[in-house]
Formats: sequence, C-alpha cells, structure tokens
Amino acid sequence: MRISFGKNQTAWNNAGIDQVTPLVQELSSEIARFGTVLKIINKLELLFIFLPIWLVLFLFRFSSRFGNYMVYPLTALFFGTGNQTPYVSSAIVSRVFLDPDLRLFQYDRSLLLSSTPLMYAFPPLRKIYESWSARCESTGAVRFLFNTPVGKVRRTKSPTREGAVEIEVTSANGDVSKKYDYIIFACDAETVLKLLEGASFMEKFVLGNVRYYDDVTLTHTDRQYMREHYQMGDEEGQRNTSGWKDAQYFIHVDEAEPWKLEMSFNLSNYQPQLKERKDKKNNDGESEDIYQTIFLDANQKQNWTINKIRPEKVLLTKWWRQFAHTWKHFVSVIPFVRFIQGSFHQSTFYCGSYTLMNTHEIAIISGLAAAQRLGAPYPFGPGFSIDSFNPSSSSSVNSSFSSAAPSIEGHDRLAHEQYAMYLKFIHGV
Repeated sequence: MRISFGKNQTAWNNAGIDQVTPLVQELSSEIARFGTVLKIINKLELLFIFLPIWLVLFLFRFSSRFGNYMVYPLTALFFGTGNQTPYVSSAIVSRVFLDPDLRLFQYDRSLLLSSTPLMYAFPPLRKIYESWSARCESTGAVRFLFNTPVGKVRRTKSPTREGAVEIEVTSANGDVSKKYDYIIFACDAETVLKLLEGASFMEKFVLGNVRYYDDVTLTHTDRQYMREHYQMGDEEGQRNTSGWKDAQYFIHVDEAEPWKLEMSFNLSNYQPQLKERKDKKNNDGESEDIYQTIFLDANQKQNWTINKIRPEKVLLTKWWRQFAHTWKHFVSVIPFVRFIQGSFHQSTFYCGSYTLMNTHEIAIISGLAAAQRLGAPYPFGPGFSIDSFNPSSSSSVNSSFSSAAPSIEGHDRLAHEQYAMYLKFIHGV
C-alpha cells in the first residue's frame, strides 16, 4: 500500500527513509513526541475516547502544521472522515498505531509512517454477491426480493400466539406485504427511523444520534486534475521516484483551510480487473488510469475542487450518505446500541458499521452477530456460540445454543477475539 500525502512543500509518503521530505524534516521533533502522546492515550483510553484528536493536539501543544499536514490526513485515510477528521476520537487514532491486533501501520518515531503493508483487492463484487445469493436461495430456505424497496415496518403482539410478535413488512408501492417473527435491520440508521412505525424512545435516541453527511464520488480519468492537486511522482524532477510510484491513495489538503481534506484513489493500481488498462496508452503516451475522487459533506461543497475535474473525463458520479464517527458517536450512540438489540420482545436486531465503527470488518461482524442472536451458527469455527464467547451469558434468543467451549484451532484467533468483543459491547452478551 503506497500513499501520497499533500503536494510540493507539504508532500510526504510512507515509502521509508529514502523518501524523507522537507515537511518530515521540519516536523521531526513533533513526530518523535507524538509517539509518547499515543502511549499516554493508549493507557488512559477510557478518558481519551471522549476527546477529539484536535483537542488532544492542542492540549499537548503540537503545531497546527503537524495536525493539518500529517495527523489529519493520516486519520482521514484510516477512517474516510474527510472534513470531520479533527473531531475523530483520539483513542481510535491511538489504536490504529499501537494496538497489536488492530493497527494498520507501525509508528515510526522519525518518519511517522515508513511501512508499505500488503493490500488485497477482491474481484468484481457483483459476481461475489450474485454467486452468494444464488447459493443461499438454492437451499430453499432463503428468498431475496430484489428491486422491492420497503415502505414501512409495523410490529405488533401476535393475536393468536401468546407472547409472540408479528412483524409486517410492506413494500413502498404496497404490492408486497409479508409477516415475520423477527427482523434484522441491515441498513443505515436514518432509513430505520423512516420505515419503523412505533419506534421506542431508546430506538429513536440511539438511531437519531447517528450523524450522516451527503458525499459524492467521481470516477474519472483526469490525470491533469490529479497532477494539479496531488503528488503523483511524475512531476518535473521526480520521474520514476520510487516513493511516489504506483501510489494507490492520495490525500489533498486545502491551501486556505488545511484541516479540510479530499481523497483520491488510483483504482488501476490495485483493482485486478483494471490493471490491464495500464498497458494501454492514450494519445499522450500515458496509461489510461482510472481514478476515484471523494468529496465529503455537501454542506462544505464551496471548498470542493470538484469543478476542476473535466466533465468529459468523468465516467460515473455517485452520491451517497455516510456517517462520520466523531467523538460524539462514542458518547451518544455506541454505549446504548446494546439496549436496542432484541427490542420489542426480542424480535428486532440491528447491524451495520454505525453500531460501532465505520469499517467493512465491523459491518460484516455486526451481521454475523445479529444472525447468531437468532440462532444461526457462527460460520468460522466448530462449537462457537454466544455462550461459548461469554459463559455467563443467558440472553440469547435461541435456547438451543451450545455451551461448548470455543475451539479456535485452525481458525483466525483475531477474528474470534474481535467478534467476541463486538458481542460484548454492542449486544451485551
């Protein structure tokens, strides 16, 4: 994984000692001191989880240049937080450096970053999902209703079964209406509140405190735009410089307000289905790389450089909604999610990255956890159950769960531990 931060005098990367830039030299003493602060945060995590990274940098008297050009871009890369980056919890920033299981990079007291970890990319996800859904439906126990958006969800006590619940799910156009015993909301918190009739006070409180922002992604081939806003490594005097060569991630810092950031990706450098394009040359003798540039928080679009991308170079424009896990998310959402899992008489469960942290891994774990609360076996090891993760637990929905001790031999220890942690904090089991 190669990353290009900044541009010209504020440029730096993670290529190692051979790529010391003027910015790294200027801020070398603060880079070294930052390691000590990370250790303090790590030891006092329960305190610092409520302190945003900007406040910690201020309290420990770091310069604005160190925050704006090194810490914030790095945090934006880790979490995709863009213009909300200064408000990310400092405890989470510490973990990605110091937690032996969760860290993404090794902290370097001289360079901040000096490693280029391996990165893996999936083949086209459409094929994966199509194969997965076909396999599920082949069992006869699963049916997918594609192109059938939900209009409302209504939960009531069953009129015919004592102690049971009826959940009626109706499509947006009213053509489809089905009743179920349980429901898992695998969508964003905003959508849940729009669909769910009679949401409880706690459901409204927790889900309503998840903050979302309007973002847009442009997929394009505008290399001129990339050269203007990012350090590409093929600028005059830098051709074939290994530190910038084949970078996959790029961070742009706004010159007027340097705490505001934009991100781009060179998809051709890590998507296997696009690597063939690099061998093809355009009329200028350059490879036809495909880039994606993300512009975050439409409320600040006056600062975006989106108009600098030439329209004829744009392949796709995609608007989307994303939550930013600022420190407030750890105060008003995460501690309370457990109290809405199994709500309305143990009939309703929630999954998605918003239940903890904005990563793909958490999104997947959250789905597995919700399924297991309803009785599905944990798929990555024999004898795994909620009781096996926490022997004192008795809050499972399905009483047939095995209480056998987990056998993780031959399986991923880290995956097991992260799953157990998620169950503990987000489901309280």
